[in-house]
Amino acid sequence: LIVGDGDLSFANALAVALKPKALIGTSYENEKDWNAKYPQCIDVVDSLTKNGVRVMHGVDARKIEEYFPKEKFDRIIFMFPQFPPQRGAKNKIQNHRKLLEDFLKSCETSLSNGGRVFVTLLEGQGGTTIENAPRGYNNSWYLNNAAAKAGFLIADVHPLNSEKLHDLGYASSGYMNRAHGFLDPHKQKERKKKKHR
Repeated sequence: LIVGDGDLSFANALAVALKPKALIGTSYENEKDWNAKYPQCIDVVDSLTKNGVRVMHGVDARKIEEYFPKEKFDRIIFMFPQFPPQRGAKNKIQNHRKLLEDFLKSCETSLSNGGRVFVTLLEGQGGTTIENAPRGYNNSWYLNNAAAKAGFLIADVHPLNSEKLHDLGYASSGYMNRAHGFLDPHKQKERKKKKHR
């Protein structure tokens, strides 16, 4: 199960790369709002459907059990979670922390025995000791705390191979509730080059 997949390009990349037996891709926006926000991605839904992927719109990652009351998942994935911003309001870090906490609590009842949850955050957002980010723990999303409150342990932290995903058609989206994304592997390289000069 993939939750909060914005333009559904991650579900599509996963379907193409791994050809899983069963996959559900979801977006937070209802179908009408999704079509308006991502008009360039209508073909993605066709591709997903052809590959046997179930697509659902209007799914709140904080309430997985309400949408899938009889299903248990081996894997639940949330790429770059963002609290849904309110019009004209600044998206405070406490909202993101609460989103992570509520999402993980929701996973607890929807995960099969031995199942795993995967969360992708920008470097420094998680607040783990392995992250090399200047923002510091108090300015992070407290992933360790959210996981503990839901009865989970963080088993591993590693960098995302965004270039490989990008090559498979994934484009992170939803940054600041817009269609543009959180990362572009080519822009990341540019930033790294500039830092080393």
